[in-house]
Amino acid sequence: MIAEYAALKRIFSEIAFRNPEFQPTSLFDFGSGVGTVTWAVRKQWPDSLKECYNVDSSGEMNDMAELLLKGGDPEAPLPVPNVDMVRLLRRCHSCDRFPATLREVAVHFDEDSHVAEISSSEDFDSEYDEFRVFDLRSNKPKAPPKQEKFVRPPLPPPREKIMPTDQDWPSVWPGQRTFHPASVPLPLRQGFDRRRKIPPMGKYANAELMKLPNYLHLTPPAVKRHCEAIKKFCTPWPKGLESKEQIKEHFPLEIMTSDYCYSSPKIRDPKARVVTFKFPLSRLPLDDHAKDKMKRLLGDRWNPETDEATLVTDRCPLRKQNFDYNMYLMYALFYESLTVEPWEAEKSEEDMEYYDWERNKSKKVYIAGKYWPKQLTEDEIKEISLDEDEVAEEYKNAVTDLLNQGETINNLFKYKEAVLKIVF
Repeated sequence: MIAEYAALKRIFSEIAFRNPEFQPTSLFDFGSGVGTVTWAVRKQWPDSLKECYNVDSSGEMNDMAELLLKGGDPEAPLPVPNVDMVRLLRRCHSCDRFPATLREVAVHFDEDSHVAEISSSEDFDSEYDEFRVFDLRSNKPKAPPKQEKFVRPPLPPPREKIMPTDQDWPSVWPGQRTFHPASVPLPLRQGFDRRRKIPPMGKYANAELMKLPNYLHLTPPAVKRHCEAIKKFCTPWPKGLESKEQIKEHFPLEIMTSDYCYSSPKIRDPKARVVTFKFPLSRLPLDDHAKDKMKRLLGDRWNPETDEATLVTDRCPLRKQNFDYNMYLMYALFYESLTVEPWEAEKSEEDMEYYDWERNKSKKVYIAGKYWPKQLTEDEIKEISLDEDEVAEEYKNAVTDLLNQGETINNLFKYKEAVLKIVF
């Protein structure tokens, strides 16, 4: 009973909290038992409740409830204030059952406040003219809820259908973006169905066109407009740099980077960080030893046909870092080439990786033959310069090419011509 009372008290408290204006005046407890509902209602609404109807099918339960309300004394009055009548409906003595319908339920008090029992609807009709029915549900017919029919608004035509032919295209497509078929008034097609052998798909619902990068924002009018906008920030082209030869003469170092423009959520390409340096070795102040050492340090990064060194850096995540690293490589290669190690002075002609005219016997033989029959010492041979001797220069180049590049037809012919000039 305590648990039932606690649950009812919690329910009534929640009702009073949600609707403070609800103040009940009557209580009808069908199957009241020992009156737990009466106690809970009186505790929640002590001032508004005026009458209580406790109905139960067990006469003993009604007697027990009435006895509990009186505090255990059958002669004591009811302690609940503001209650006009407490009606306890007992079972019918003749049929020993509880009335089945509200039509058969009727209780009234006589002058001695005793309970009168009516067991049938005929007795009720003869006793009372009208019985007020407590209807919990309204009998009024309710119209079914009106369901509004959803009407889809008409879609406007694609933008390409209403575009004028003389529109400003850079305003329609101002920057890089993914391909949109309704904005491009071109009959584009992309893709091929190998199974059905049908023509390429149109531009609508074509994922292939969305994958490919487009350059619709780089039309000639757009490029011209951008150039006009940034023209005020540019300076005149320097005089004396009209040709590529003049540019290479004044600026031998060539720095190359690439910027990638494509329609993608990510605007930066990983290949944009690559930095390439190109410079000719002939423009560096290097002697023969330093130039040879520089070539060996560069390896396949030096092109013997163009005499250009190429340094490509992509190991750093940023372009600025790769640029600084290339500058560091140039300084390191230059100063390392100028460095002469002690063991390099001990290299003999047999240890050389290439043919050196200055350190070879061919030079000594040519000088000795030129100044014959005079006998020259080693020191005198070293002091003699052959810079102004055209025959010696031609013979030097022919021998050097023949031994360094190999015995080709051209090198053999040059060597033959140089030897004939020496002899005759």
